[in-house]
This record gives sequence, structure tokens and C-alpha cells, in this order.
Amino acid sequence: GIWPDGTVTYLESFYAKVETPMNLRLFPFDRQQLEFYFQTFGYRKNQLVLVPDLNLAGTWDRDMGIAQWKFEDYEQEERSAMVRILGGEVYPKSEFMATLHLQRQPMHFLLSIILPLLILVILSWTVFWLDEEGTSNRINISFIGILSVVAYYFVIQDRIPHINYLTLIDGFIIITFLILAASVVISIVVDKLNRSGRRETGDKLDYISRWAFPSIYLLSTMILAALFFAFS
Repeated sequence: GIWPDGTVTYLESFYAKVETPMNLRLFPFDRQQLEFYFQTFGYRKNQLVLVPDLNLAGTWDRDMGIAQWKFEDYEQEERSAMVRILGGEVYPKSEFMATLHLQRQPMHFLLSIILPLLILVILSWTVFWLDEEGTSNRINISFIGILSVVAYYFVIQDRIPHINYLTLIDGFIIITFLILAASVVISIVVDKLNRSGRRETGDKLDYISRWAFPSIYLLSTMILAALFFAFS
């Protein structure tokens, strides 16, 4: 529309699918800062300036947001962008930048992925309450736990970012595998002690493992999380 004072109002709506690099080291507890850049085509800054207007910006609540993400803040500004044309000339253009601050909501991920893994690990620790004579059963339970976690990991592959650096969830899964492997080693050591007539030592090792494994697992996970949050 054209106003009496000469102001021209032009409204254009469009939908676009865009991609942006993300830092996913803290996944699924990550925060993202998404930046969008808009420029006019063919106009210099002394000819056309883009003016931000928060009143015309869509709101997160009105647009229903995005599943598993929480809106934190929205910023917009106009700035100059230097553009080089084919002839080599460099001139300023008006550039509009919008920044969207989001925080991932991890509850669904924790309930559907982390919790089942924790249950599998806790069930594998029942071997420390089995009798000495059930060595084969102990090892079978430990290996079944490892195979179950491996199978479950393949199932959830599509829900974990496929990137070339270690994330928080990757570190947690690695610790889970190591804890399960350690339970197999303990069962073998206890069997060796029983066969050599040192049954009391084997019973003591089982008793220590009952509280040591949960403590080590919890402590390792806390240290892992602290390191990721400190250096990411």
C-alpha cells in the first residue's frame, strides 16, 4: 500500500526450508542459536534499508513452536553487509539478521532412551547376588545384558546425531558398555577364585561389587557430564 506521506508498504509471505550448523556436544541438553540473514537483490543501502519491527514478527506460542524445543529469546537487527559484484566493485547493502535462541527439551529422550538403558544395566548387576556355583549363569546374564544394550543401541541410532565428534550421549553409552564388560570380568575372576579354593575372597569381591558398580557408574556419568558442560 501507498500512504499519503509517500510511505510504501510491501508485504510478502514465503516458506523456506533452511539448514544451519549446530553444536551438539551437549545433546540432548544442548542450546542452539539459529541465525537467519536476509538481503535485498539489486539495491544498495543508500537506496533501500530493511527496518526490523518486532510487532510483525511471529511469536513462538502463536505458531505452536517446534516439538522438543523451548523458546528462550528472539533478536533482530539491521546491519550493513559488504557485497562484491562481478566487476569487482564493493558496496554496502542493507542486511536483516534474525536470531532465535532455543533450548532442547530432553524429557522425552531421557524416558525413551536413557531410562531403558539404565534398567538393562541395573538388571545385569543381579549377577553379584548369584551363588558361586552359578558361574555360567552369571556370565550368561552379563553377556545377555551386553547384547541387549548393543541391540537397543542399533534401534535408537536414527534418534542420535550422526556427527564426527563425541557427544554427551555417546560418552554415556560408552560408559554403559564398559560397566557391562566389567561385570563379565568380575564373574570370571570370582569363578577363578572359587576354583582355587579362595571362596571367601570371591564372596567378598561380589559384596564389594554390589555397591561399587552403581557408585562407579554414577560417578563416571557425573564426571562425564561435568566435563562436557565445562568445555562445550
